Amino acid sequence: MYNYKSLCEIGCFNGRITIILRKFLNNKKYSGYDLNFFAISIAKFINYFISRGKNIFYCKSALNAPIEKSELFVSVGTLIYFSEFELKKFIRLLKKNNSFKAFVIHEIFLNEEIISEKKSFKEDNLYIHSISMIKEEFGKDFKIDIYRTYYSNWEKKEKISAILSIKKV
Repeated sequence: MYNYKSLCEIGCFNGRITIILRKFLNNKKYSGYDLNFFAISIAKFINYFISRGKNIFYCKSALNAPIEKSELFVSVGTLIYFSEFELKKFIRLLKKNNSFKAFVIHEIFLNEEIISEKKSFKEDNLYIHSISMIKEEFGKDFKIDIYRTYYSNWEKKEKISAILSIKKV
C-alpha cells in the first residue's frame, strides 16, 4: 500500500478504515463507495472531524468505482453482491482506468477443487465467483497472487476464503 498515492475502497460502509489508517492515509487520496446512505453519512461526519474532510465518500453502487482516479482498489466481502455479468463489467471498466495499478480483494470464492465446471453460483442473494474466472477476465497483463485465509465463517466444502492481489505487469 505504501507504493500507491490513491486508494479506492469498494464497500467502505462507515469509513472506519480511514480512522484505522489515518496516519497512513495522511498523504494519500482516499475515496470510498457504499450503497448504505446512513453509513456514508456517518463516514462523512467522522471524516469532517478526523481528517478535515480530506477523504471522499460516495453513496453509489460499487459498479461506479472503476472510473475513480485511483491507483489501488480494495474490497472486502463486497464482490459477492455482484452477479457474474456485473463483476466482468466491473473488471473491464477497471482495466480501462489509466490510474489503476492494483486491486486487493478479500472474498469468498468457489472451491475449484470441488466445483470445477462453474464460474459463479448464486446462494441466497450472494454470488460466489471462481478465482479462475477473475484471472481470465484480467488476462495476461496482470499478475494475480492468491493468499488463502481460512476465514471460518466463509469456509465450506464448496467455498473458500482468500485474498487476491492483482497487479498490472
